[in-house]
Amino acid sequence: ILEIGFGGGRLSVEACKFSKFYIGIDIHENFKSVENYINNNGFKNFQLYHFNKLKNISSFDLAYSFIVIQHFSKLKILEDYLDFLNLKLNPNGSVILWYAKLKTKIFGDFYSVPPEKFRKRECSLFIHKDKMEKLIESRGFKIIEHSIDNKRVGNKVMSGQSYVIFTNK
Repeated sequence: ILEIGFGGGRLSVEACKFSKFYIGIDIHENFKSVENYINNNGFKNFQLYHFNKLKNISSFDLAYSFIVIQHFSKLKILEDYLDFLNLKLNPNGSVILWYAKLKTKIFGDFYSVPPEKFRKRECSLFIHKDKMEKLIESRGFKIIEHSIDNKRVGNKVMSGQSYVIFTNK
């Protein structure tokens, strides 16, 4: 199992329980504390990698990213991850990506917060469903399921999390 954006390791521990081997990728520098956290929960079946070390990662059967993509500073980061997944996902492997959807095309197919307004830990990348599908399908993946669940608060439809599940063709 491969996780894009392992953060503090909360989901890493759960993934270690249910996989032969867990691979985590992230951009921060807190790897030692996450390694300690996973080890302290009794697991040794894992390896953590910095984003700039993607080429060192072996193949995998399942990849996921949960509430991370919306924090990317630009669309190019998602495109780089999709290219990486295309190279390393095993035949018949699956990917589940959660992302912040752009519910209208007023801003185009996607909207990224301008660099001068970008703030870590805030949503910064919003993607329209059509754009997400194009990004995935243009790399030869087959979409299995795509949910763009809108949550309603009073009379307002809120832009919420969406997910897409895809596999190799």
